[in-house]
Amino acid sequence: MLHQSLNVNTLVSVLNEVGAYIFTKDLEGKYTYANSLVLELFDITIDELIGKDDYYFFTKDEIEHLLENDKRVFNGEIIETEEVLVIKRTGEKRFYITVKKPLYDENKNIIGMFGISTDITEQKNLENKILAQKHFLDTILDNVDAYIYMKDKNRVFRYVNSKVAALFQRSSDEIIGKVDTDVIPKEVADSFWESDLEVLTKLEKISTEEYFEDENNKSYYWSVKIPYTLEDNTPTVLGFSTDITLLKQQEDELKAKDRILYHQAKISTMGEMIENIAHQWRQPLTLISSAATGTKLKNEMKILDNEELIENMENINNQAQYLSNTIEDFRSFFLADNYNIKEVNIKSSIQKTISLIKDAFSDYNIKFLVNVEDDISFNCNENLFIQALINILNNSKDVLKHINDMDHEKCVFLDLTSDENNYYIKITDNGNGIKKENLEKIFDPYFTTKHKSQGTGIGLYMTYQIIIKHIKTEIDVRNVEFEYKGKTYKGACFSIAIPKSSIIEKVGKRD
Repeated sequence: MLHQSLNVNTLVSVLNEVGAYIFTKDLEGKYTYANSLVLELFDITIDELIGKDDYYFFTKDEIEHLLENDKRVFNGEIIETEEVLVIKRTGEKRFYITVKKPLYDENKNIIGMFGISTDITEQKNLENKILAQKHFLDTILDNVDAYIYMKDKNRVFRYVNSKVAALFQRSSDEIIGKVDTDVIPKEVADSFWESDLEVLTKLEKISTEEYFEDENNKSYYWSVKIPYTLEDNTPTVLGFSTDITLLKQQEDELKAKDRILYHQAKISTMGEMIENIAHQWRQPLTLISSAATGTKLKNEMKILDNEELIENMENINNQAQYLSNTIEDFRSFFLADNYNIKEVNIKSSIQKTISLIKDAFSDYNIKFLVNVEDDISFNCNENLFIQALINILNNSKDVLKHINDMDHEKCVFLDLTSDENNYYIKITDNGNGIKKENLEKIFDPYFTTKHKSQGTGIGLYMTYQIIIKHIKTEIDVRNVEFEYKGKTYKGACFSIAIPKSSIIEKVGKRD
């Protein structure tokens, strides 16, 4: 008897250490046993628990499906299900994965049931949070002035926004999962696929003009397409197109060059920003997927302990917070009002700029070296100011990414200097500089040294327009030679002048 008592005590101790909620009930649904986690949840002792049913612990709305599950077990079924419960004592809503099996006596008669529940509330809350963030991103993509789609190597649509669905006169569900030739006429699909295939083959971003023709109309689009690899390593192309039909029709008559450039720059910047979102989301999404899959697998194998579950949930939460912060950063950039003039801190704007594009630069081992000590501000539109900086920095990236010399440490320097009249924001790279014959044309519209499919030649032109027309100051570029870590480098230096007369004076504190 002593030995048997010790075995029972040992079993009770083990069940109390298991990271799950374990309980038994009789055929009337009354509790006959529960481990310490159940008792803590109900804030009750074992003696107080025994003989009570679920009406005592849960609100009435959830009792019906619990009783139905228990009834199935009392009829001999083994069930595994997700249960949603509201604890009557606290009013808290909890989610559980529960396994319930019949209990038999020595004559194989069912005398009750036992259950094992794993609390997945944190995981559910995180899933809902991620779904909310996805809904937010979908809302942005459905409301930007662009046609956005994703297509894989088999020409199957993986995503379309609402504008693409409206263009093809189908719902998104009728398009996603289908081959492009099943959605639009083959000749049009083949025309789009030429540039799609170029992206998938070269794994480089391209910009191109395309058209879509139906029985009534022929529409023209300026498209930016970038390569993107899904979590399962499936290569895809992300396309962003803006309708330039009206501009195309008015091009000769109205010479609407600036408007065309504006729309092209807008979609090019959007493509860059979405590309940067893809860079910054890839690793956190992989970590979330791995943690969730591992947790589910171990739970199914009954080897998941409570400590590991908590650790995995914390990891998922940390990555979800990172995704949320990333979305907020890009949201501020996407939805900013280009006509809002306000006080802009130069150091803060440079930091925001780098945070938006840093991952794309790190892919090519390009690092930023920032030397902005003075805390100065001036009035301008911050969104346009950041866009101008991004265009300059992307120009440096496009040069530096082709340098494969292992001894060449690829850098972009951002400095704030001054003289008697002006502050100067200087952006310098060590990409060997700009050819002399190109220096005078660097800010011209459509001028680019890259292949026409790789560059539009409008980025630096738009930067020039922003600095001259909107910020109303000056920008120039020259080649420089300098030393860094004992080595001599050559590169391009862009300099934006900020007159000291426009600097907002800080109000000093009284002694």
